[in-house]
Amino acid sequence: MNMVLDNEVEIGCIGKKPLNNKLVAEPLWKDRLVLIVPKSHPWCKKKAVTFPDLLKEPFVLRERGSATRDLFEAHLKTKSLSLSQFDICGALGSSEAVKEAVIAGLGVTVISIYAVSREISQGLLFEVPVQGFSPERNFYLIYKRQFDFRPFHKTFVDFIKHYNPLDPA
Repeated sequence: MNMVLDNEVEIGCIGKKPLNNKLVAEPLWKDRLVLIVPKSHPWCKKKAVTFPDLLKEPFVLRERGSATRDLFEAHLKTKSLSLSQFDICGALGSSEAVKEAVIAGLGVTVISIYAVSREISQGLLFEVPVQGFSPERNFYLIYKRQFDFRPFHKTFVDFIKHYNPLDPA
C-alpha cells in the first residue's frame, strides 16, 4: 500500500481493504488462513487440533500491521483469546520468512493458503485443521484514484483478475 502511495509501484495486491481514500481497492480473490506445521511435527498425523493445543506450541507470526496477523488476532478475539497467551518465538516481516522458520522447525503458524500451497504440495509443510477456525479475507488490487491506465496496465489487471493463485497453470 505504501509503495503505491509513494509512487514506487503503480499497482499492488494487498490482503486487507485500505482505509486511505486516495486508493481504489478492487476485490481479487478469496483467501483463507490455515495452520501449518513442519513435516516432522506430531500434529501431521492428527485430524484436527484445538486452540488450547495452539497455546502450547512455539508460534511464528507476521509483524504487527500485516493483514494476516490482523485477521488472526480478530479471530482470536471471537474466541476470547489474544496473542499474549501464545508462546510467540518470532514475528517476521514476510510470509516467506515465516514459512522458512516453520520449515526449519522453529514453530507453527497461521498463514494464507496461497502463501504455502506449493510447500504443502511438496510435503515440506502440512496443513492441520483447527477446530472452530476458518477465517477468510479478500485480496485486493489497489491503485491510486487518479491513476491513468494505459493498455498494458489494463492487460495486466485483466490477467490478474482471472488468475487463480492455487492453480497457476
